[in-house]
Amino acid sequence: MSTTGAAETRLRVFAATRIGWSVALAARPELLLPGPYASDRRARAVVRVLAARELVQSAALLFAPRRGIAWGGVVLDALHAASVLPLALVEPRARRAAARSAIGAVVGAAAGAALTTWPEGGALS
Repeated sequence: MSTTGAAETRLRVFAATRIGWSVALAARPELLLPGPYASDRRARAVVRVLAARELVQSAALLFAPRRGIAWGGVVLDALHAASVLPLALVEPRARRAAARSAIGAVVGAAAGAALTTWPEGGALS
């Protein structure tokens, strides 16, 4: 398998894994929500919307495993983490859920960034 082929495969595996996680969150948002938020309709709806965003992002990468799409996902994940960190800092009741969401977004961004950096000659367009 060529370096480019291996890179595409890594991106597709990453995208498929995220699709699985997105589907799980959409079906069972309480997996992410701690304590009383697990049964809160509004909190569950927010998790489902975020899961849908991640599903679309990951599907795009699965079907077109290209560097630009991967970096777009990295940016979206970083923006997501940046948007929920203030919530974790100022809203004690939402702190655990927001922190979990931010950690997941940071991990997704870091993994996406790592997977878009290949050896010279193996970069995807």
